[in-house]
Amino acid sequence: MRDARCLRGRPSASRYGLAGACLASALLAACSEDDDPTPANGGSGGSSAGASGAAGAAGAAGSAGAAGAAGSAGAAGAAGNGPTPPDGSGPDGGSAPPCRDCVELRVPVDDSDQTATFQFQVGPYDMRDASIYFRMRTLTVGAQLLASPFARDADLEGFAIAELALREDLYPEDTWVTISLSPGSFYYPPPAAAADAGADGGPSEPDSSYFDASNVTRFGLKVGSSANYAGPAKTVVVLVDTVSFERIPGNPLGEKNFDEDVEGFSVDVAESVTGAEIIHHPAN
Repeated sequence: MRDARCLRGRPSASRYGLAGACLASALLAACSEDDDPTPANGGSGGSSAGASGAAGAAGAAGSAGAAGAAGSAGAAGAAGNGPTPPDGSGPDGGSAPPCRDCVELRVPVDDSDQTATFQFQVGPYDMRDASIYFRMRTLTVGAQLLASPFARDADLEGFAIAELALREDLYPEDTWVTISLSPGSFYYPPPAAAADAGADGGPSEPDSSYFDASNVTRFGLKVGSSANYAGPAKTVVVLVDTVSFERIPGNPLGEKNFDEDVEGFSVDVAESVTGAEIIHHPAN
């Protein structure tokens, strides 16, 4: 039986960007000059005064300066505050999907022990010899952040989990990694006939909190912060491309490749922080 392990896969890419903008304004100015000739006699002075009145008409040209008010349209330059940055939606790189035929797991955290449970509900299946593989890529790294594969048995009390930190050395940027869980490598109760004798000498019941790998009904990923996380607030984002299986008797589970939908992968709301979500990204 194999313990959880990591293998590097094919690269993908995610980019971030900020758009800048500039604000421009224009200023308009107008000037005019008047003639004031000295009159040669009273009559001609009257006509000169009339001419002077014509110069006053030039003042009307000053009203053209009102057209300069159109310069207030420059206030539209306030749009220079710029569009919403394309990465405004967070670490998934904005409006472009971070992957295709995949699911995106998002968990907001701002303190320790804040996690979300993403799971498949199945079976029950005998997974004593099985392995479950998750092909994934993280957009959020940190030694105190987790994406841990787990399995639960039928009474939901037995729990097997391999705590895996989202360390940068294990999850290089833009790299798909495969992690695995072998449920049978965790303790499961012995047959009833082999149970320890009780205080009265009779057989005792196996402790229900022990994980029964022969009776698995749920499995998936637990994503979020560890017991030692102290901030800052962020959204942990993990992408899952494929979930596959080996050595389940009868091969009852086909590969989950998320071509059409989430294929039964869901958030266990009762065991998850508020705001945790799963997003399907189709091929187109």
